[in-house]
Amino acid sequence: MSRTFSLTGLLRLRRLEEETAAGDLSLARERAAEATEREHLVRAALDLEQAPAAVPTSALHAIAAARASSRTMLGELNQLSRERDADAASARDVHDRARADAGALEKLAERHAAAVELDERRREQIVLDEIASRRRAVQGEIR
Repeated sequence: MSRTFSLTGLLRLRRLEEETAAGDLSLARERAAEATEREHLVRAALDLEQAPAAVPTSALHAIAAARASSRTMLGELNQLSRERDADAASARDVHDRARADAGALEKLAERHAAAVELDERRREQIVLDEIASRRRAVQGEIR
């Protein structure tokens, strides 16, 4: 039985893929959180805005235009948040697959190591049995 696991290179590749996917997942989650935070900040700012009691009509038009612009920006931020959440979900799926692929190969490596150890113990037992039988034979000749 081969002492080295024949898929060691592939296992290293799968582990590297898992680490890369974990990094991508972390980055995607961070971006999603930032987009959500920006959206919440804009919503809070819009909720706090109040028009002064007595203002000229031109100022009211400017306030209305600013609010309309802010609502548009909020819609864009909302869309960005949804996109970033989707990216994070996709990155999570990629990471889950990479972890499963690496896990499967790690189990194969563990089985291989157990089989190699069992084979070594079996060979060692054969040698010990041969030594014991030779001793018995030698002791039988001496008597």
